[in-house]
Amino acid sequence: QDRPVSLGQVLGRMGTAGMKSYTAAEDRQTKLASSLAAAQRQKRIDEQKAAYDAEMLRLKELEVKGVSAKSAKASSEKITDREIEFAKQFRTESKPFKESMLAFEKISANALSKRPSGATDIAMIFNFMKSLDPESVVRGQEYEAAAGAGSLIRSLGLRYNRLLRGEDEKLPDQVRKDFYQTALETFQPFVESQIRDEKTISGQAEAFGLNAKNIIPKSLAPEVGSEKFPHVVYSEQEILNLPAGKYFVLNGNLGVTE
Repeated sequence: QDRPVSLGQVLGRMGTAGMKSYTAAEDRQTKLASSLAAAQRQKRIDEQKAAYDAEMLRLKELEVKGVSAKSAKASSEKITDREIEFAKQFRTESKPFKESMLAFEKISANALSKRPSGATDIAMIFNFMKSLDPESVVRGQEYEAAAGAGSLIRSLGLRYNRLLRGEDEKLPDQVRKDFYQTALETFQPFVESQIRDEKTISGQAEAFGLNAKNIIPKSLAPEVGSEKFPHVVYSEQEILNLPAGKYFVLNGNLGVTE
């Protein structure tokens, strides 16, 4: 300085400067500590908020899943009810077909018997007449056609009664074959109608989003061309037009294509 100072003044000034530096440093440390504490508090707040948000999201998802599961269950039950309703409708509409198929199977068993007799012929004629005229009855051990029955029924009744009384031992082979082919021709429209009905019901079910297999697990109609339901043909050419392995009936004779 431009004038002399004492040692005490120097020391005093140094102390004052040192104290200011110390105070400034202390203020900086205090502010730093405060900033760190504030940052830590904010971090804890953010972590708590994130945990809260995650828990709320989890609860919301569980709620949505619960509602979805409930809705899915209700929808599944509704579908099941509809399928049961369609299946009931299918069974009701298929009842006439089942009756006609049972009658045809009885006639076939008698007509194709490997040991034909008067007894099998009686059963065959009876089943055939019942399929044509359900009101027909057997009284006094003889056949009586229902009132208004046609000449075919009456002629069959005569054959039935002659066999029953022993006047005829059994029917001629060709007559038995004719019975079989006629029964097959009579049954054929029932099969075709059943196939159409099953396709219709399956189509309706699929349109409603239902599983058709739960309604019609398996077709009731026999396979066309199988031994149980052969093709009816009337010429050799028709046989040649059939695929190999298909059964057919020509003039009452059952055969299979090669």
